[in-house]
Amino acid sequence: MKSLCWCWIILPFLGCGMGYGEVQTRTFGLFDCTFAGDGDVVGTVKPGGMDWSDEQMACVGRAIDTWMGVLGATPAPTRNIRIVFTWDETNTALASKGTLWGRKEEKKSGGVSYTKLSSSVEALWRDQYTDPFSGNSDHYDLKISLSMINNASGKYYFGEDALGIQGWQIDAQSMLLHELGHGLGFSSDASAWSINEFTAWDLLMKRTPNGPTILQDFDKSWKAGDSFYAGSGNVPVYNPKIGDSGSIMSHVDLMKALMRPAISPGQVRRTPTEKEIQLLQEMGWTLGPAPSVPEPGTCLLALAGLAGICAVRRR
Repeated sequence: MKSLCWCWIILPFLGCGMGYGEVQTRTFGLFDCTFAGDGDVVGTVKPGGMDWSDEQMACVGRAIDTWMGVLGATPAPTRNIRIVFTWDETNTALASKGTLWGRKEEKKSGGVSYTKLSSSVEALWRDQYTDPFSGNSDHYDLKISLSMINNASGKYYFGEDALGIQGWQIDAQSMLLHELGHGLGFSSDASAWSINEFTAWDLLMKRTPNGPTILQDFDKSWKAGDSFYAGSGNVPVYNPKIGDSGSIMSHVDLMKALMRPAISPGQVRRTPTEKEIQLLQEMGWTLGPAPSVPEPGTCLLALAGLAGICAVRRR
């Protein structure tokens, strides 16, 4: 699997950090998040060039909470997923996602032998993989970088109220949701198709709407610029020609979609669309929020009520 996927068009944005003097950490749902600030060394991740404010970290939490609300019914992973958030001092893309490790599984379907590639997040959470690095606290699963170069012009909006975004600002929460979406599975390794290696997303690909999937029509003749469709909903896949912007085959080509390859100032995309949620289900995720645990008092009342019913029935 490619180690880095550059996502979304180049646009300036704002991110005002505050100095803390130590590495900041937060846990949101099933995710342990480390925010690499100015000079912070976190494993093999390059130190960030500025610190993270409380507002910025809260924005990350809201993005994670959104995904938890969609996929929370999937059983919890064998350990929490570890993400490093950092600032990139050299790249000019809005943001980037890097999977720091992945999993390969040998599979066979319809007489075709292939290797299924999974990101660390997919392996741990969706596939219930027991990570051999579980005891290594310095082992991280995902890195998300924001650009300091684009930060300088002051156009990044981290606010909770989507109505507060101005027409010249970029919505950070929408962008973070997008990058997390790549970690959850919207990621192709099209360059590996020639050696029979596919992601769960790749395996949904078809050349024509309602046509056979790539494994059913396996001839290795894909190329950049070709038309592809994904899943039972025949969602168009963004597959630009070489030299065009956007990662090849890792985005959907739908207007207003969260996983569309570009976002413009003033746009807000804080939830995946119905078709994107369906694609996640077809990639193997269990949809829906995690079951809530009743308060202790509620449990006692329920037991008391049940006892009362049993007593009545004994009469």
